[in-house]
Amino acid sequence: MFTLQQITEHNKPGDIWITIHGKVYDVSEYLDDHPGGKDVLLEMAGSDATAEFDFVGHSIDAKKTLESFEVGLLAGYTSREKKSPRKQLAPSNAYAAKESSWPSALRMSSWTIKPWIYLILAVVGLKTAGKFVGRWVLGLEGFYAGIVTTSLVFAVLGWIMGFDALWGSALRNGTAQAIGLTKTSGILPSGSPLRPIYTGIPSLDRFLLSPVIFYDALMYERSPVYRSLLVSLFSTMQATAFCMIIGSSRNGRLSKWSILESMFWGIFNQSYGAAFVYPLYFFTHLQRRPDDGGFGRMETADAEALIYTSVIFAAIPAWLLYPSFLPCSAETRQVLIASYRAAPAILAVAQPVIARLIRRVRQTPLSTSWSRPLVKASLVLSGVFAALGHFYALGSVVTSSEVTWRNVFSPWATHVDSSSSAVISLGCHRFLQSDWLVIAAAVVPYASFILSRSRNEQSDNSADGRIYTWMENKFRGLGGRFVTLAGITLLFSPGATLSWALASMV
Repeated sequence: MFTLQQITEHNKPGDIWITIHGKVYDVSEYLDDHPGGKDVLLEMAGSDATAEFDFVGHSIDAKKTLESFEVGLLAGYTSREKKSPRKQLAPSNAYAAKESSWPSALRMSSWTIKPWIYLILAVVGLKTAGKFVGRWVLGLEGFYAGIVTTSLVFAVLGWIMGFDALWGSALRNGTAQAIGLTKTSGILPSGSPLRPIYTGIPSLDRFLLSPVIFYDALMYERSPVYRSLLVSLFSTMQATAFCMIIGSSRNGRLSKWSILESMFWGIFNQSYGAAFVYPLYFFTHLQRRPDDGGFGRMETADAEALIYTSVIFAAIPAWLLYPSFLPCSAETRQVLIASYRAAPAILAVAQPVIARLIRRVRQTPLSTSWSRPLVKASLVLSGVFAALGHFYALGSVVTSSEVTWRNVFSPWATHVDSSSSAVISLGCHRFLQSDWLVIAAAVVPYASFILSRSRNEQSDNSADGRIYTWMENKFRGLGGRFVTLAGITLLFSPGATLSWALASMV
């Protein structure tokens, strides 16, 4: 049994004791192996690290490792003593967020309820806006007019809400300002030094600092909560990016302009956030969808290349997310995060490069009758990969006591304290929670719009009794059924909903 006074005496390199939840640990020998860097342990030396340990959300493996360093118990500890006795980071006037005296349910920023308003407006817009704006402004009639108008309204609202949910919230809760201070100090939240040079181009290196700080804060402790959201979100974003490739085709052709367009949206997404960019993309593509009549004329090499491209799109997030699963140095984490900024350019050229290789290797081209099935299969496969990423997050909720649906996906469960040492990691996590939520709210009406354009179309093989054909025809009938599509989106992910909606059109 040790007193707090005894613990405070062990506060220097080679002699580091901390207490967490009433247990005392000698972590002197763990200094160089700590995933967050030794500076974190040095900062906590001789103090109660309970609050900081809980803020980060350590994995089960990390907790097992901690147990091996236990040397005793803290005298007089009760379960209510969970605040660290060390001095909290002083709230800077530059970014201290002002807390309201409202109840906690209302104190959250207004953006937290906007996605739900967004979905409610779907039903209202279908019955009202469709009758007036759709008919008088767009010259459309009936059900289809309601879908088009509702989708237009949602796209504009989603664009505005997305920006506020991401950057407005980050400014209000102090996350953006804390990232700025980290650039100035040159010390990451993990305690490791911030690498200032990646390319040797000063302007580009400065641009890379923010994402490096952002993702390093989420990955250095390998928190299962943060990791679950990252996997689900990035699998959805890669599926959406693949759908953008398909969506840029004209008459079954993927031209150089298609490559440049998909590259533009990918870079735009990395710079401003998916919750801001995707609603804007949907708005600009409401009258542009994959030309399902043209896919039958697509060269089979191009169509076959889409299959392999969908696999590459699904796998490439491992480039960024590797450090959230396996231990690696701070230097490696930063290089991986910074280099991932090149992913949009690589993905944009993947399909034409693979198609060229297929033409060189395959002496006898496949029959043109394969074009449409290959394109459809690539979209179905993309949706499956997105669903698997989302299932990983849902599986973590079921199997891990540390992970719940709320703390993975709901901004309501993430409170960002600008005076906390975890302000960046918590703020960035809430940023990505908003990303996921707004993407889901934007995908539902857009998928409904796509499906409504062919709600009366049925598969040519509708009578053959195949399960896939039956499912395809059922999915085509979901145009305008926002509640059902929202349920599918929550269960399988927004990326899966979008990919399968496009697949049903091919």
